[in-house]
Order: sequence, then C-alpha cells, then structure tokens
Amino acid sequence: MDSIVYICYKIDNKKLNFENIECEKLSNGKIQMVIDGKIIRRKNPFRVTYKCFGCEALNTVNLNNFVSKLSKDNGLKSCRICSQQFSGKNIIEESDRKFSCMSNEYKSNYFKVYLSREEFELYRNRIVSIQRDKFSDLTGFEYYPHIQLNNQKYFLPYLMNTKQEVFELPKHVKFKCDGCGCDYGYVDLETFKNKLKLLCKDCVTVTKPLKICIYKNCEGEKVIYHTNFELKFIKFCNTNSIRVVNCSKGFELPDKNIVVKIVSNKDSSKSCDGVTIINPKNYMKTIKSLNKI
Repeated sequence: MDSIVYICYKIDNKKLNFENIECEKLSNGKIQMVIDGKIIRRKNPFRVTYKCFGCEALNTVNLNNFVSKLSKDNGLKSCRICSQQFSGKNIIEESDRKFSCMSNEYKSNYFKVYLSREEFELYRNRIVSIQRDKFSDLTGFEYYPHIQLNNQKYFLPYLMNTKQEVFELPKHVKFKCDGCGCDYGYVDLETFKNKLKLLCKDCVTVTKPLKICIYKNCEGEKVIYHTNFELKFIKFCNTNSIRVVNCSKGFELPDKNIVVKIVSNKDSSKSCDGVTIINPKNYMKTIKSLNKI
C-alpha cells in the first residue's frame, strides 16, 4: 500500500482521511480492500492516486481499477505513461503524417463524425468532466482530432495531458446544459457535433416541437395526439368503448368524468387539480382501474 499517495471522493475530489488500509485475498483469487476495518465494495465513491513502481509517475484511477491492478502480478510495475512506446510529440507527428496520406474522401467523412480542433474549443468551457468525472479540469489538456496509438488500426480523437504526455479518450463526457444549467452526460464528444446548444434530456423535450397527429375515437370523433404513448392510450379507450376527447389539460373521458394527462417520463402518478397523471410506470394499473369505473 506504499504506492498510494491519497484516496479521494469522485464527486468533489475531497481527500479521504484514514488510519489503516489493508488488502485481503479472497478464496476466488480476487482482492478486496479494507479501510479502517470496513470492506470496500465494488459500488464505492472513491478514486486512488498512486505512484507507478516503474516510472514513479502519479496515476489517478477509480478504486476498483486500482484493486484490479493489485490482483495482477505486474499491475503496479508499469502504467500507461511508461508503457507508451513513444513520446506524445512523436505520436502526434506520426499521426498527422499518416492522416495526411489518407484520401480526401476519408478525411471529409472522418470530420463529418468527429470534432475538429476548432469545434472542440467552442465546447471546451461547457465540459464539466470526462471519463465519469475522472478528469474535471481540462485546462492541462490539448485536443487532437486524429491520433493513432501504438498498434491501433483506426484514428480517434484524444485529449492529451500536456504535463505527462498521456492520451485520454474523451468518453462519458459531462457538460453544463445551456438550458437549465444542470450537469448532464453524453457518451462521447461526437454527440456534440453540429449542435449550437448543448441541452440535457429535459430541455431537449421542452424545446422540441410537438407533432400534431389525429386519430378517431370510438365514436368517430377526431382526437389530437402528440406521442406514441398518447396514441396507445387512445387505442385502449377505443378497444374498451371508452369515449376520449381533447381538453385543455390533456384528455377527458366524459362518460367516466375523468381528465387524464399522458406523460412519457416517470413523473408523479398522483392526481393534481382533478387531473390523473398516466406514465409508463403506472399505465397498466391505471387502465385497469378505468375499466372498473
């Protein structure tokens, strides 16, 4: 455990204070960490910064990854920094040379998917973290849009830690929503491509224009709906000879004296202001109760 420099919380990088840390080998050969007598499970909030035995460079990984390294014979004797065959500068130069030799069609198609350096800089200040909060400060990183590492067959965009000259994949990117200001996650940077605003799921739903579609109820009257989930409810009403019509609050079932609102997410299922909320979670229970009224 001498290699551990410190342990911190993933969410805010606050260092964990502890007096004793041990590793226990289980009967299945795996290792579990025990901190101050408490077994650390796989679902834990910790990240470890440790010193590589090979090059003495500092590495930061999630605690689960560190424990996995301990299970291997050479786990801490080398790291990404000392196992990298060439310096960052040489990798960049060689990647640029190889990419320049590719056809114009290939390069054009490549940048239809991946961000150019200029595009990345437009989004940089809105990126909160990458790799599930492993790196939350990107001031020491430079973006390179087409890198080919070691025996890697394809080019991929990477962020390079300029101090250690280590390349990191910009995956599991968390950004600041331009709509509500919350932190929201995308799988990769490619999702940002051609977006003027970066919006979370809720803000996308609000700003997305609703489709206006028409379906006839059981009495042949036109009913306006916007989503497939609403259409599913209308068809249920038709099958069970329940008259459904539009109203200002959603849908009204005049014969049953009920007003319902259909939502696609799992909002509150409780009635409010005389309106029954129907969502995917309570749908089956609600439609069964309608048949009993």
